[in-house]
Amino acid sequence: YLKTSFEKDLLEAALKNLEDGKNKLRLNNFAYAARELTRHFLKHLAPDAEVLNAPWFKPNDPKRPKVITREQRIKYAIQGYLSDDFRKNILKIDLNEVSKNL
Repeated sequence: YLKTSFEKDLLEAALKNLEDGKNKLRLNNFAYAARELTRHFLKHLAPDAEVLNAPWFKPNDPKRPKVITREQRIKYAIQGYLSDDFRKNILKIDLNEVSKNL
């Protein structure tokens, strides 16, 4: 689902970091690049305007009401505009369980 050449380059760089057995920081570098890559594709799956307009969206910081957290992007990518009750009770999706490995 990588849309831009930057995202593809970032994935390639992350994998090269992982393969570099001589680099003592290879795992740290890989983890950093992988996290940055997930930030990019989550932005595609959960655009700012959509997340901010979701009925369940509540700012984590009242002083910065338009800041969207990673967890909120993951939530939007999974449930969109569906209510929390529908996601939990009908779809039986536990966001904590799903997002803990992301």
